[in-house]
Amino acid sequence: MYRPCYLSSTIGAVVSNAFSLAMTQGLSLNNAKFSSATNYLTTFAAGTVNQISVSGTNEHPFHLHVNSYQLTSLSGFSDTTYFKVGDWHDTLLGGSATVRFYADMFTGKMMTHCHILTHEDQGMMGTFAISGTEGATYSAYQTRDPTCYLGSGGRGGDWIADTSPTAEPNPAPNPAPTKHPFPAPTGSFYPTPEPSPEPTSSPTTPEPTSQPTPRPTHGPTPAPFPVPTPVPTTGDAVSVSVSLQMQTTLSTVAPSKLASLKTALADSLDLDEANIHNYAVTTAPARRRARVRRGLLGGPQEAEAAAAAAVGVLAGDRRKLAFYTWSVSFDVVVSLATTSAASPAAFAASVSAGLGANLEAEVATTVRGAQ
Repeated sequence: MYRPCYLSSTIGAVVSNAFSLAMTQGLSLNNAKFSSATNYLTTFAAGTVNQISVSGTNEHPFHLHVNSYQLTSLSGFSDTTYFKVGDWHDTLLGGSATVRFYADMFTGKMMTHCHILTHEDQGMMGTFAISGTEGATYSAYQTRDPTCYLGSGGRGGDWIADTSPTAEPNPAPNPAPTKHPFPAPTGSFYPTPEPSPEPTSSPTTPEPTSQPTPRPTHGPTPAPFPVPTPVPTTGDAVSVSVSLQMQTTLSTVAPSKLASLKTALADSLDLDEANIHNYAVTTAPARRRARVRRGLLGGPQEAEAAAAAAVGVLAGDRRKLAFYTWSVSFDVVVSLATTSAASPAAFAASVSAGLGANLEAEVATTVRGAQ
């Protein structure tokens, strides 16, 4: 099977630049948030094979623009069907990996970022520089893989066939239509001149019942939110109780999913997990079928699958599956001085607005600390 040379295997090739990239919990790359498009993470040369050793993709999907990359080693991946060594991707989710790519044809900036777009918006992104001559390609393409094909520009994407396509034959004209394509109607098509019988003067209608039949419910009422234990506050500390509901296909709450969801909630509020107390999750069958929604952490549809896989919530077509309502409750305890809110009530409003926008969940908040 022939393939373009820019997708021929990089395994065994001489690497020009080997770079390490950590997708860290602080919503940063290599412990640094995005500051400028020209503050490059590193520089790659056009026409070379390069390598990135990336970690932390179990929480933050690694996405690279401009050039697709080949997986050359994987560690800690639970999905070994979709992600395999030798495959080509542009987004990676699951663990630690080493990837390689050809930096050819294009020079300038090459963007990388966490593919959960609310994380990208908070600074989890950066740029690589590709230096050299625009249009330069890897010189050993066909030495390493004689079966790959090059286009007129030295790259597979604009490959030109060896022979010209066969000319389309001239279609035969349609036959001329007949003057009367349909037979003339017979007399039976016309209505009879006699009118229909007169209706009865007093039609009989059944008497309504005195008590209407009650409408059946569609399912059991979801379990109420558990009442959290009060969290003591001191000084200018403020405690905000949060209750939210979301729908998922998971009927039970595994410990790993609880931990992933707690991490996602803290990241969504740009807080540490230490700020979250009395964290509890209960489940019940959903009373109605959910509509297709965005991923748990919001963002366009292209980020939905990655965001959903990170916390175990379904992304995509939900119409043929059973759904359960997750009722989540917790307390957020912070020092008011460390926030931009002018009062505890204002901070509670910002928590509700942030979670509602990022999670697309039904959110309620109550101030339980200093007023």
